[in-house]
Amino acid sequence: MKMKMKKKKEKKEEKEEEEKWKKIRYSLFYTISQIATSKNKKQFIPKQTLFDLTDLVFDLLSNRISNDLEFFANHGKRTLIKPPDVLLYCRRNESLKNLIERFIQINIEKEKQTKKRTKSNKNKTEKNQENQENEKEKEKEKEDSSDF
Repeated sequence: MKMKMKKKKEKKEEKEEEEKWKKIRYSLFYTISQIATSKNKKQFIPKQTLFDLTDLVFDLLSNRISNDLEFFANHGKRTLIKPPDVLLYCRRNESLKNLIERFIQINIEKEKQTKKRTKSNKNKTEKNQENQENEKEKEKEKEDSSDF
């Protein structure tokens, strides 16, 4: 019984994963066709050419780049791909490298702000708890003193 449910769940996850990749592929096709038509307004570009171009770009993105990034991480004796690996991959494309560096910097700043917020929220929570405990103690003292 559990095996059947597990297999159904796996099939569902596989379908969802397949759907994600289809959406990515269609989005990529749309983007490539938009770029191609905006650059070549005078020439007609057959759909099959756009599909082939999409397949090439998709293959490049999904296989080659991921393999290279994995290689860079392994070379650094890591199992996780980190921003320096991406920068290393982009080292020959200066504009892309600059764009990614800016993106990384923005994310680092957002992370710092989030950490500051969580720290301040944590401090506020701790202070509130202390205040509540103090109030409870005062109430107990009042009750104890009223008993006499």
